[in-house]
Amino acid sequence: HTQFLNMMSYEDIISSEFSNLTPEALKKPGELLLNIKHKCLPQVPDKKCHCPNPFTPSTRADTRPNWMFAHNVNTQLALESASRGAHHLDIVFFGDSITEHWRGTKYGHDVTSSSGLQGAVRVFDKLFNTENGGKLEGLPLGLSGDTTHNLLWRLQNGELPAHLNPSVYWLLIGTNDFGDEECSAEMCLLGIIRVIEELRKKKPYATIVVNSLLPRTNDAYGYLFWIKKLRRRKAPRIVLWPHLLAVNKQLESYCRRNQSNRKHDERYGGLLFFNATNIFLEKYDGMEDDPSQASSLSINLDLNLLKRDLDSQSNDIFMGDQTDIRINHTLMENDFLHPSPVGHYVWGVAIVNFLLENNVTNDV
Repeated sequence: HTQFLNMMSYEDIISSEFSNLTPEALKKPGELLLNIKHKCLPQVPDKKCHCPNPFTPSTRADTRPNWMFAHNVNTQLALESASRGAHHLDIVFFGDSITEHWRGTKYGHDVTSSSGLQGAVRVFDKLFNTENGGKLEGLPLGLSGDTTHNLLWRLQNGELPAHLNPSVYWLLIGTNDFGDEECSAEMCLLGIIRVIEELRKKKPYATIVVNSLLPRTNDAYGYLFWIKKLRRRKAPRIVLWPHLLAVNKQLESYCRRNQSNRKHDERYGGLLFFNATNIFLEKYDGMEDDPSQASSLSINLDLNLLKRDLDSQSNDIFMGDQTDIRINHTLMENDFLHPSPVGHYVWGVAIVNFLLENNVTNDV
């Protein structure tokens, strides 16, 4: 099984080159979908595939009673921030639960007292609240469990008001397209691109940064390319990471191809890609294979030791034997999906540095 994964190429997962899509092509979603061979992951039979159309915005109000409440909370936060003026905000984050955790809520309800999210909230207040000494002012607008087409609906129905004009919109969405809906990499990629273009259309003068999909796995020890032991007894035995990685590769190309707007007219914002992959990964050293012992180090680690050289990152992780690569237990929670407080901090510091280095905020 592991040997098969190491032989895979990006073309095995995403057969078409979507990174050169034009806005005109996106206006013909039917033609794009016709060229997709499989709408779900390879392990899912076509008859059981229920991946929705990534171009059709939708809510989850019918299955999650609190979903609309959470959307309304986000809309109100966006309107309140917009009312404070054009230069109040540097960055608005759009995403799913990973983003919502920065506010300490789940479906819009405060759960910091019972969920252990206090650390994530403190990190955000430290890094993205100028009153607390942060270099940037930020607003997280996440909604737990959301997919690309859920976020598309939110953007079209209140969470992107006309007067909300930060310098930067930061986007992290798509992991639930894989994990919850079992969509193929191609379907997920199209969904993310559709959201990107919605932001570009509504906010042409803002810079949009697309965060790479974060590593995730169902393996109990955090390995990416094989499953030694299921983290949950009923978890699917699906190796997701190669598919997420293929999406990241094309997203990076898409952003690079579409970055030219700023060069032609400085009034227009750019489209940048932020590769967070190596922040959360490590190579297993063979000393310990017990995640509980590995995660116990998180409290006393010197955060300065966790800095990563982001410039040296590469998505080309298919080459060679990668069976020893796994998610860092210190930087991710035990679900190997959501960043831990330490992970939020290291990731957040990298975000701040990236924005300041690229000179795209109000304060620079």
